[in-house]
Amino acid sequence: MIKNLLLLSFALILCSCLSCGTDSTKSDTDRAEENTISPALSDFEGGEKAISPQDPFVKRYKGSIDEEAVIEMQLTNWGDGFLAGHYWYTNEGSLIDVHGEMQLNEVVTLDVSMEGEKTDAKFVFPFTDLKEISGQWFNQTNPDGLNFKLQEVPAKANDKWSGQWHLNGIWEGGTLMIGDLRDTAFHFALSFVKNGHVGEIDGDALLLTDTTAVFNKVLDYFEGDEEVCLMNFTLRKNQIEIFQKSDNFACGFGMRAYASGYYDNKLIQEDPTLSFGDQGIFVDAQQHDKFKSWIGEKTYHDIAFNMHYNEYTELNSEEEKLKGKLTKGLVMGMLTSNEAIILHDGESAFWTATIAFLDGENNTPVIRYFTNQAEWKEKLPKAFDEWREAFSDYEIVFEK
Repeated sequence: MIKNLLLLSFALILCSCLSCGTDSTKSDTDRAEENTISPALSDFEGGEKAISPQDPFVKRYKGSIDEEAVIEMQLTNWGDGFLAGHYWYTNEGSLIDVHGEMQLNEVVTLDVSMEGEKTDAKFVFPFTDLKEISGQWFNQTNPDGLNFKLQEVPAKANDKWSGQWHLNGIWEGGTLMIGDLRDTAFHFALSFVKNGHVGEIDGDALLLTDTTAVFNKVLDYFEGDEEVCLMNFTLRKNQIEIFQKSDNFACGFGMRAYASGYYDNKLIQEDPTLSFGDQGIFVDAQQHDKFKSWIGEKTYHDIAFNMHYNEYTELNSEEEKLKGKLTKGLVMGMLTSNEAIILHDGESAFWTATIAFLDGENNTPVIRYFTNQAEWKEKLPKAFDEWREAFSDYEIVFEK
């Protein structure tokens, strides 16, 4: 499930006096024409191909166990190797849950659960082809296993809904997967990050027209809660628009995570930039370029990401003989982990600091401090000390 959806964390929330100069000039057509990322395939031992755990999909299969019991299965790969769904016997119709984990070059085991309780039944198979699943089905009565074989149910003609759709952004992101399109509904799996919170949901959306659908269901995430999770889907030329009409908690989302947005049919990479001009961090493009050249591409990118929402003040410290524009930035929902600050004199003198993680898996945050003013190389301006009050225990790294 996009359970760790990028640091990106992709986080955010609206603040008005804040700004970060992303490219807002792209049209929907321009965005849709950019290249997408093709699904990856890797080799099994022996030369067979394995489906990558990172290839998200929503599929429906039909076949049998032991060539007698006819079953159907709806299966979702959330894009991190986590498989979930359900199957049912065609002559009965009751849904039986399955879930498992797919790892490259390893046989997949789908455990079977009923009413939330794991059973001793399971499907075991190598995942080599999205169009067919075949292996063995085990339960207590059949410890040696019975052969099963399932074929993907072919897509409907002129199916414009199914596939992967992407919420593209610098501080937000997500994937909408649609499959199993029928005459009256389709199955979807949605995972996203917004405002520092994750949202995940899957289910059947009912088709209202060829280009509109609705998900309208009580999910009972909280005992006694009967609020409906309501989301509208609108199919456009290169996008699907989701409009979430219900409360976040009714859909099981985080406090500020809302599904509404435009999901493109292409995955588009965007880079953060720092703004300039009357409402920007820097006076003009020339000063911005001086800062970027001085700080370096990698550090510039890290600082720009941490300055999604900005607060501007004019600093005039007679005590420290500092005067200039001070900008404090942050990613909403990521306080004390994604924050940065910039001070400049309007020309070529710069001071800046950002929270960073320098020791890999240990994830210990530090404050990286930079300035091109010799007398300030080993000390922070008082305004910077005030900025870091909420995380004053972080080590300060005075960069040379």
